[in-house]
Amino acid sequence: MTEVQKEAVVQKVGYAVWFGGMEVRAAVWFVAALFEVEMSEAEEIVHDILGDYAIVEMTGIAQKIGDKRVGH
Repeated sequence: MTEVQKEAVVQKVGYAVWFGGMEVRAAVWFVAALFEVEMSEAEEIVHDILGDYAIVEMTGIAQKIGDKRVGH
């Protein structure tokens, strides 16, 4: 599996965790096995991707609030 493919899988795992289809701990185990890294490093990878999803979600919410304030 190439690094690009692994990154795509991690994105999908992050999506599954964010939207409730996978537990965080299971995602960490999966990433640790996929990248053959220590659990602490896998936790960082999973938390980073979840942080990215949180930023996207909060940006969307802020945009909706802003649109309502200016009457869009």
